[in-house]
Amino acid sequence: MFNKLTNPALSLRKDNQFSFRSSINITGFLSALLYIGVGLSNDVFFSLSPGIFIILMMILSFISIMIFYFLTEINSNSNNSHDKKNYIFFIVLWAVIFRIIGLFFDPIFEDDFYRYLWDGFQFSENKTPYGIAPSEFFSDDTIPAPMQSILDEINYPDIATIYGPIFQYSFLLSYKILPASVFTLQLLYSLIDIALILVLSRLCKPQALVLYAWCPLVVKEIAFTAHPDGLAVFFLIASFLALARDKALYAVIFLAISFCAKIFAVLFVPLVLIKVHPKYWLVFLGLVAAIYAPFLLSSSADLAVLFTFASDWQFNASIQAILRLFLLNTIPSYAAQLTSLICALLFVGFYAIYGWGFFKDKSQLVPRGDWVLGVFFLLAPVLNAWYLIWLLPFAVIFPSRWAWVASVSILFSYITGYTTGNSELDLYQQPIWARVVEYGAVLIALYFDLKARTAQTNESVLSGILRPDNDGR
Repeated sequence: MFNKLTNPALSLRKDNQFSFRSSINITGFLSALLYIGVGLSNDVFFSLSPGIFIILMMILSFISIMIFYFLTEINSNSNNSHDKKNYIFFIVLWAVIFRIIGLFFDPIFEDDFYRYLWDGFQFSENKTPYGIAPSEFFSDDTIPAPMQSILDEINYPDIATIYGPIFQYSFLLSYKILPASVFTLQLLYSLIDIALILVLSRLCKPQALVLYAWCPLVVKEIAFTAHPDGLAVFFLIASFLALARDKALYAVIFLAISFCAKIFAVLFVPLVLIKVHPKYWLVFLGLVAAIYAPFLLSSSADLAVLFTFASDWQFNASIQAILRLFLLNTIPSYAAQLTSLICALLFVGFYAIYGWGFFKDKSQLVPRGDWVLGVFFLLAPVLNAWYLIWLLPFAVIFPSRWAWVASVSILFSYITGYTTGNSELDLYQQPIWARVVEYGAVLIALYFDLKARTAQTNESVLSGILRPDNDGR
């Protein structure tokens, strides 16, 4: 008994437990206060400025990254599985608290939720949300007053909805619970986001879970702003968890649901299907057809709208924006088409090379989704902040500097004519300096990632030279 009480290793482990518990709880409490400050600043005290918003979010990001490094250090000194379970418990506990806080405040710098609420109403009343633009109801006196208020706030009212069937079912569920309430959307997507965190806990190191669970961008875009992307991402990551556990049927079912929520999931369809028996390909196709079938006739026009957005709309782009600017000065008549074609070919080339390597590596069941989505977004005409919700779960499984720097620097995309009231900028136009800061920070982080990767490779090679095999070679 005396030896147990005076065992230095046992004492150190208890100190570590106290250390990480107190550190997580103190920083979690501080983060909660900051989230309340963000919400109050936006709702009560004054209209939240992009500058103050970014500063507060940067502080929150610094806290989450600091805890990640702290837990990594403790984890390197302890192999106790009980300690790691405690990591997850406290990380998830505070993640839940952050999202609860978001439920009680209005969305920040976003109005997309009006479309979600309207789609839920249309789905309930007309049995389909597709095919009719909101503007066609402007003179309809039968629209209930609460929904009329929603209708008046919808962005691009002359365009019919482009959201996938699974998203539409979530909008319908929200409407059935409480019509015209953004709170129900926030609650629904926050619950799904917590489920995603639990799924990620099965695929990543315990200390890495905090990167997503406490990520301010994720909390803002889901709990505060009610973006539905987390729903599609949940099923995508669940698909890879099922694949890793040799549950091919569940993997393709989850993949089909993700695909029917948002088109981004198509990037991962080949990467899952090449890892399963071809008989499961039919399951995937059959389920997608079954989900889309009730809406097929009315949603064909909406695919045309989606392609219009993809070809004509540009926001927060990087390579595509630079390339289009160059081509406008050389061959202006074909600048838009050539820009899209070149970027598409570049991505297809990258995807083919990576996909072949992933196929050949039989031991790799979770792809580098951060690479796939990173290149895709780099070449895309539009990069909204909430799109990174797709990328960040992969950056938990494969931690990198550039991905988490991107989760902070993309907040500069909220500096627009709309949020700043700058009359010299169009409504959704960004100042050039904001985009330079945003992408410049990511490039610097990527440089350090590559430098660390090169140093690690060189160290491995040197270790092999200095430590010959047992046979003396």
